Amino acid sequence: MRFPLILLVGLLALSACTKPADQPAAAPVDTTAAVSSRPLTVADAATAPEFEPFRLALHRAAEAHDSAAVARIVADGIHWSFGADPSRRDAALKAWRLGDPKSPFWAAFRRMLAVGPAASKRDRELTKQLGADDATIFWTPWTQLAEPPPMEPPVEGKPPRWGEAMAVIDSAAAIRAKQDTTSRVLARPDPRSWVYTALGGGRPVSANNRPKFIRVFVPNSDQTGYIAASSVYSQYELRAQFVRKSGRWTMTVCIAGD
Repeated sequence: MRFPLILLVGLLALSACTKPADQPAAAPVDTTAAVSSRPLTVADAATAPEFEPFRLALHRAAEAHDSAAVARIVADGIHWSFGADPSRRDAALKAWRLGDPKSPFWAAFRRMLAVGPAASKRDRELTKQLGADDATIFWTPWTQLAEPPPMEPPVEGKPPRWGEAMAVIDSAAAIRAKQDTTSRVLARPDPRSWVYTALGGGRPVSANNRPKFIRVFVPNSDQTGYIAASSVYSQYELRAQFVRKSGRWTMTVCIAGD
């Protein structure tokens, strides 16, 4: 059983799209960057290294709350919501409140880009619909195109024990006996593997309920422990799709929830 994250959308209109006066300026996002000579951080990016410089530049822009840089890459028909105005650029920009450095969008967007790399998928029909230059679609983070292992099958008459699948994004991740960083280590899950949250009557993990530690099952065991929330990424957290249009990277999807 999975629980959707609450969408990171706002209800207030933007007061301005400029950065505060004391906000450091970000380097311009080069949307036409070709192959990078910089070593790639994760293996998947090597299949299409031309995307990596753009992802890194966009992350720097997000760190600087560069609203103009982010707005420039948003497609006119971006899919950003499962509710009202699902495919309107102006509605997305208004909801994200890019002019507000404290908007929750910024933290979610930085975290999404930092996980990396983009997973790639060749889909000629979809890219034709999007008006893309070629048939390669990029998603960030990689979790969007990765399949978690099968969930525990339900048992009739018993409530489910497993919650949602969460991808391990930290090479130093550890499942510990207590909600701290010093207690006994029960397991060290491999990076890019998956763990399942353990249901115990508490509220599901969501955008508005993200504790420092999350109770999960130890892989291949009935034992449970706690993993740092920063070490895992939910399937329902923010994810984005990018394609090239007229030689420039364009964000055609940026959405959370399910």
